[in-house]
Amino acid sequence: MAPVMHRFALPLLLSLFLTGLLVGCDSSEPDEPLMGDSINGAWQGEVYSQNRLGEQDTFRIEMNITESMTMVSGAGMITGPPGVTPPESSFIVVEGSSYLHPFLALELIYEGSFPGGLNGNVSDDRREIRATMTGPGFSGLADLQIVLTRMEF
Repeated sequence: MAPVMHRFALPLLLSLFLTGLLVGCDSSEPDEPLMGDSINGAWQGEVYSQNRLGEQDTFRIEMNITESMTMVSGAGMITGPPGVTPPESSFIVVEGSSYLHPFLALELIYEGSFPGGLNGNVSDDRREIRATMTGPGFSGLADLQIVLTRMEF
């Protein structure tokens, strides 16, 4: 009976040893830590628009997003360049806007019930959103490019 146990013990020990080596050598971890699967948090960016005089206006965007499963809600503020009236305008991210990585589709309602939107892609590390944005005060109905970056906690 002892020789039978030796025949099974050696392959079993060798198998356990090799499994331990493979588990210890996992190289699938990213170089930088992910922000988790969520896009919750504060975001900021700028939208560039051309005014009636043909000059470039810069609008600063700050928003907080709350994501649960694929549903997104939140609020934000747009600050316009000097001379734009009003200089600041708030907006809400309509509850039910959607996020299914990497796709983000936000329906926005600005002060005074003006509709708008932000549609784009979220980076794999959840630190950047590349999108187009529409809303009042921008160049008519054009979709303007925006890159939002996640603000550090």
